[in-house]
Amino acid sequence: MLLINNIDISNFKAKLLSRKIKPAKLSNFNSWNKGSLTPFIDNNFFESYKEIDLEFDILCQNANELETMKSNLISEIKKSILKFNDINLKYQVFLDGEPDISYVMPGNEILKLKLLGYCFGDEIIENLNKISNKEITNPGNSKTPVIVEIVPSIDIIDLTINGLANDPITIKNLHVNKKIIIDSKEGTVLEEGVNKFKDTEDFWEFPFLIPGTNTITLSKSNCDVTIRYEPRYL
Repeated sequence: MLLINNIDISNFKAKLLSRKIKPAKLSNFNSWNKGSLTPFIDNNFFESYKEIDLEFDILCQNANELETMKSNLISEIKKSILKFNDINLKYQVFLDGEPDISYVMPGNEILKLKLLGYCFGDEIIENLNKISNKEITNPGNSKTPVIVEIVPSIDIIDLTINGLANDPITIKNLHVNKKIIIDSKEGTVLEEGVNKFKDTEDFWEFPFLIPGTNTITLSKSNCDVTIRYEPRYL
């Protein structure tokens, strides 16, 4: 079984014949200089899309229904979240290139699609309520973007968070009970829905978790902090 945006593919009169899910593409800097006995291989790898190839059998009552169902399936999957019944993870994907069609008989065709995207698990929520540090274990194996929600219990001049980026993240002018959301997926910093980028200090990158243990520390404990993330996988 395959769900496309939580819609079973049977709604498109389709059956999944085959799938090929490739790992994410990785690249790094490496060089083997002339005369050197060993090459230089950098430890930092840059991740790109996973490639997913799917093959569907679409069987309808007639050619007219086939065209409708085929069009509906492509429209739904062109940018979507895929969930296979035998895999706990999900895939955020988009259609790459032109779909391939093979005629079988009237009302029946084979549809082949190539998709690009990334793989993620179910959302995990961690709370730091009135505490200044916590260890978070990210079960994924790839750098994972996070959403940070901050609700101060008093007015705070500034709050610095360590452990969610290569450099500390500092937010200034926090107001009592006014929620601040730093959203790595959307690329926004908002306070009660209003842009708050101007109150960030040396903000070079959005927060993330690395695979394994992450030690998060706050410069002040008089606020409630919620960290939401969906573990990423290569």
